[in-house]
Amino acid sequence: ITNARLAESGYFEKQLGPEKLFDILQVDGALASNFSMAKPMSAGASIAVGLLFGVMGSTNQVTVNMSLFEAKEKKMFWNYNHTFSGGLGSSPISLVDGLMRQSSRKMPYFSKNAMQ
Repeated sequence: ITNARLAESGYFEKQLGPEKLFDILQVDGALASNFSMAKPMSAGASIAVGLLFGVMGSTNQVTVNMSLFEAKEKKMFWNYNHTFSGGLGSSPISLVDGLMRQSSRKMPYFSKNAMQ
């Protein structure tokens, strides 16, 4: 139903603001998110830096920006922006999992029972 409503509105051809999406989807709020992944240095470079300076460098990095919007007030009421970095042995997937766990605990509507 969601994709059909979005297609009918022309959402896939043009960007629509949160207020318009609330009307189209008939919802009380929306979560918007933007993720980016980077590889600041290779594993080999991280090992070399570790041998030279005694500190391993970051081999994976994930950044998230999440916002909750409320339809009634027509405004954003919560934002979370954070970057996770991982060293040797880390993967982008494990970093995203950790980032999602941490961000969901900071959401205003987090329920401890929902995670069990």
